[in-house]
Amino acid sequence: MKRTEFNSKFRIYTKEVLSPNKNDRDFVSTVYESFRKVLNNNCIQIGSFPRFTASRPIHDLDILYFAGQ
Repeated sequence: MKRTEFNSKFRIYTKEVLSPNKNDRDFVSTVYESFRKVLNNNCIQIGSFPRFTASRPIHDLDILYFAGQ
C-alpha cells in the first residue's frame, strides 16, 4: 500500500471511528453548560475537546475552575 493511500484511509478511519460524533459533542456541550451555570461562569473548558484532539469513547471533560473570583 502506498503512503498516500494509507494516509487517506487513516484520515477516513480517524474521522469516522475515532473522532467524537455530533451526539458526543452535543453531550459534552450540555454537560459543560451545566457546570458553567453551577460555577457562575468561573470556569473554562480545557483538554482535548477545545483542542479538537478528543477521541472516542469519551472518558472525561476537563474544566478549569477559577477560585476566588
